[in-house]
Amino acid sequence: MLPLIDLIKDIKTSCEAFMANAKDVSSDERKTMLKELTEAFTKSLKHGESKVTMATQTYDMVDRYIRRLDEDLQRFEDELMMTGPKIANAGSRLSHLKTDSPAKRASRFSIIFDSY
Repeated sequence: MLPLIDLIKDIKTSCEAFMANAKDVSSDERKTMLKELTEAFTKSLKHGESKVTMATQTYDMVDRYIRRLDEDLQRFEDELMMTGPKIANAGSRLSHLKTDSPAKRASRFSIIFDSY
């Protein structure tokens, strides 16, 4: 099976040969040449249609994956927004540790560790 480009080149040369020799050949030979050209055009049309079908299927598949990634990203962002305040509250509960003096922090930790 010839690639589509080679098939089109063959059709072009066959058309040029047909046009150059149409006056010189018999009616039966012209009909045969036209039939061969028609078959070649039909074959190239089928190749083209199969390529369009393949491109459409590829586009649909990529689109499906992009939509799935968008949905996953949205779900992740929603989860992050739901858990975000909890993390922010936990951070605010621990923020006093940053401002405490080292002695005060040590006393807090000693209370925790002394209870064990």
